Amino acid sequence: MVKLVTGLRRAGASGLHPLMAVRRAGLPLTAPSVPLFAIAVVLAVLAALAQYGGMSIPFISAHAFDTLAVAFAVLTVGVLARGA
Repeated sequence: MVKLVTGLRRAGASGLHPLMAVRRAGLPLTAPSVPLFAIAVVLAVLAALAQYGGMSIPFISAHAFDTLAVAFAVLTVGVLARGA
């Protein structure tokens, strides 16, 4: 039989779930704060309504893609920055 699962550790003294991948290094990610998440969602919804809902929202209607990009940037900062 061929062992298909590699790089995984079994549960033992470490308390990991069986076959849970072990994270050695990388970029630490955190959940964004509620205000940053809310700002990103509101901006994304407004951009979607302006682009696909036919609503006329000042500034956002003319820059729907830019507004969506700002919403994504806010969410990205919230995930990458600790305590944000």
